[in-house]
Order: sequence, then structure tokens, then C-alpha cells
Amino acid sequence: MISEIPAYIKSRGQAACNIFIAAIGNGNSFKMAEMLAMRQAPSAETESTFLSNFGKLEDQFDGDEHYTNAVVAAARKQGYNPSPNDVYQPAIAKQMGDPRAFVKSRGEAIAVAEERGAELEINGRTVAKHRQPEIDPYESAPQLSDDLAAPEVAKLMASNKKLSANEAREAVNEKHGSKK
Repeated sequence: MISEIPAYIKSRGQAACNIFIAAIGNGNSFKMAEMLAMRQAPSAETESTFLSNFGKLEDQFDGDEHYTNAVVAAARKQGYNPSPNDVYQPAIAKQMGDPRAFVKSRGEAIAVAEERGAELEINGRTVAKHRQPEIDPYESAPQLSDDLAAPEVAKLMASNKKLSANEAREAVNEKHGSKK
């Protein structure tokens, strides 16, 4: 089942949206529902058609100016100044406004998704599948810093005189550090 009606179908009006929803509800494929709603054969998946399906940046978030401004502000904090014509793919973003999620082509979107192991759908078709990270983030996570652990280590050692400093530090890391 499709979770959202694509913007290019919404741009055709409520009748197109209703046709699309009904077609999906009747078990039709995404492409068939698209064809019925748009009343034309599905478009080819080329670099130029990929970009044309998204419209301007403000159109990609259903006119939600607050969310668009939040994404742009987050991107600027990360050193990227989005243009109104940028295409933003939140499915491949590591955080809101991720500069690498502003893509210029279908190929770039797929490359970033594959590099990050993110699933990416374009026009209802999965073009990059989710995969597990190559490195377990918990195994490579740093321990708690000494300044954060010190007060807890001191409390633990005060409440249990038999614990050594190393044992207390290990206990604090197990309780408050990264979890596997």
C-alpha cells in the first residue's frame, strides 16, 4: 500500500487523487494507478523527468512553509544554501537539512542512498534497498567522557567501598554508556 500520494498527482487535483487512491485500493500496481490518475502512460524514468516530478523546494512539502523553512535553516547551519529549485530527499538524509540529501539527479539520489544503506523509492519503485550498516555503531561508539562519568563513579565508589575505580568506571559505562 502506498503511504502518500505523489506531488505530481496531487497537482492534477482532487479527482486525480481519488482515482489514484481507488486504483491502489483495488490492488493495482503503482504504475497502473499513476496511469489511471494522470490519464496518460507513465513517464519514462530519466534524469530530467526525475527532477520535473518534484517541482520547487516549497512544493515538495505540500506548501508547509514552516517545515520548508526549517529544512532550509538546518541545511544552512551545515554549510549548504539550498536554492528554490533544489530537490530534497528526506529518505536519504542523516539529519534534517542534510546537504547530501539535496540532489541534482536521480543517479545522485540512488548513489547517496546506496552509500548510506537507505531505502529509496522513486515514483513508487524501490531503486535502493535498505541494508545493515557495515560497522556496528554501538561497537564503534566512544565511552562516556571522564568529565561525565566522574560524578557517577564517585557516587558508586562512595556507596560501595569494595569497588575499585576501574570497576566503578566499567559499571558506569555499562549503565550509562552506549547500549548493544
